[in-house]
Amino acid sequence: MHRIVVATILALAAAFVAAGCGGDTILASRDRDADRGTDAADDDAVDGGADADAGSDADADESEVDGWWWSPDVVPEHVELPTPDEPPQCGDGVVDEGEECDDRNRLNGDGCDWQCRLGDGEPPPEPEPGVTEYDVTGPSVTVSDTGPFDPGWERLPLTWNGTEFATVSHENAEEGYPIRFRRFGRDGVAHLPDWTYAARTLVGGGLELVWTGSGYGLFYVEAEWGIFYLRLDVDGKPMGTPVLVEPDPLCAGTAADVSGDGYLLVWHTGENRGTCGGWDYPPASVRARFVGLFGETAGDPIVIDGFSGGAPDVATGSGGFGFLVYVNSSPERPSCAQRFVHLNSDLSVRTPSGVLSDGPAGDVKWVDGRYVTAWGHYDTGAGGDSDACVAWFDDAGAMTAPPVCNAVTPSIGSAPVRVAAGDEGLALVAYSDAAFVFQRTDLRGVAVGVPGVVGFGGPPGPCNTVWADGGFGILYGVGSGSAHMYFSYFAAVE
Repeated sequence: MHRIVVATILALAAAFVAAGCGGDTILASRDRDADRGTDAADDDAVDGGADADAGSDADADESEVDGWWWSPDVVPEHVELPTPDEPPQCGDGVVDEGEECDDRNRLNGDGCDWQCRLGDGEPPPEPEPGVTEYDVTGPSVTVSDTGPFDPGWERLPLTWNGTEFATVSHENAEEGYPIRFRRFGRDGVAHLPDWTYAARTLVGGGLELVWTGSGYGLFYVEAEWGIFYLRLDVDGKPMGTPVLVEPDPLCAGTAADVSGDGYLLVWHTGENRGTCGGWDYPPASVRARFVGLFGETAGDPIVIDGFSGGAPDVATGSGGFGFLVYVNSSPERPSCAQRFVHLNSDLSVRTPSGVLSDGPAGDVKWVDGRYVTAWGHYDTGAGGDSDACVAWFDDAGAMTAPPVCNAVTPSIGSAPVRVAAGDEGLALVAYSDAAFVFQRTDLRGVAVGVPGVVGFGGPPGPCNTVWADGGFGILYGVGSGSAHMYFSYFAAVE
């Protein structure tokens, strides 16, 4: 049944593209006068093409392409897949053979250490000497004055291609929520032209942008249909039409990383969207599948974790993939927590870490032959209202040292934590009730210096950070229904 539905959808999509059907929204490039700066991104309408006097870098016959709406008559079905069996593991809450205790986390200092032995384990390490500190270089720059998002779900896409940053975000329009692609430098000033792609629906956490080395891969969710893929060139111009790569009406929380000649795509699916579950919610899961550069897929997706409660993240390693998964860690009661899972290169061997600790959605990156993860932790034992935690895993998925948790003030509460690595250290970024917090650490995750604070006015939103060959770029959102997106750059303190 699943294959029949997929085949029907793809056939309808091909007929739809060939017929040129579509709504009023057009895919267009835009160029704007230089003196308008990044604040010019607040144009509400998608106007069907570049302004006549805009001086677009694109040729006239390339600045406007037929738009698209996804409107087939057949609605895809949600297909349940078998959940993998859980092997015994430290952190799963069960005292297995060889364990002295298991308290549903891998932290030291709580009477059951990171290897499930009684005691508090070794004390937290001191910061390594000589780690360069970083601080913000100036006021935040407005990237967009429009772009609704859901702070509880969304990971703001942010990439660095060696010369410039790029991001995508939804915007408000009379029809639907078009997606805007933007490029900008370390100063946050826009590199033009940018591009807009038609989209009907807004799904929190539904956007992902991946730099491939020769262009970009854009993944986005259309509610009730599934995940679409659009291949982009180095300027953000589409190199084809959207491809439905996962026909599941309950998809959300997409993440992806480059894998060979394509991507490894991971997402959350199920009716339990945006919550860690509990007695009143049906089960949800995190799934993954390979997607080629042209949107080709083969076979069914696989389940990474069957106890999901939110958006996952993924990083490609040397011999497989590392996933940070937001899970309901207790079958008996709702409990939001983080789990690291490793899969080998063909996704056939799964190695879960057990539960790292309670806390909201986090981040995973591949750095110098290891996976580094970061997440927020509610524990206040370290002297702050909340902690930002870091843990490392080897290329087979084994934790290599106890997690390091740093007290963060102002409190980050239930905020996601993002991590980037550069200059022999890490940067942790999260939002609090008062500001966005930037914490520099050494490579073990031990805090160095005082947190840098980026102020804003309004409710906090999602954020992201990447290393940019000399500093850390931070993209963050403020608001939800009428949102603002800002960029800050942190450089080395001399």
